[in-house]
Amino acid sequence: MIERKKKTCKTCGNESYIFSKGDCKPCAQKRYAAKSKPKQVKVKTRPTKRHKANKDAELSAMQAYWKQHQDQDERCLCSECGTSLIFDRTHVAHVLGKGAYPHLRCNLKNFVILCFGCHQKFDFGERSKMRIYDYISELENELKKI
Repeated sequence: MIERKKKTCKTCGNESYIFSKGDCKPCAQKRYAAKSKPKQVKVKTRPTKRHKANKDAELSAMQAYWKQHQDQDERCLCSECGTSLIFDRTHVAHVLGKGAYPHLRCNLKNFVILCFGCHQKFDFGERSKMRIYDYISELENELKKI
């Protein structure tokens, strides 16, 4: 059986058995604890009245846009792939994002109807490969002037 020898800890300088990277067990535990900070838990807060009013106004604008484009069955077609859709706020995309252009959040010209798959493609980088790209880029330029 191999006998362990006590050595000097790099951190505290005490004579002890070395646990990890030249540190005794208590010093190594402190080092590990410092590296792994506990994740902060997000506290759910209630939306403010202004936030709720913005969301309600946005939903009303989306419904108005949908009514302008719906057929007799209250369905709309995806502007990209032509899939028949029923109203859901995820089927109405903002041409210019509401974070960068909050004043266009409820502007009916800032909406385009897309199915969920096309909406994902539109929002996350494949916009230039879409069939409606030319229409969208013209619309973006027009909206940026507002």
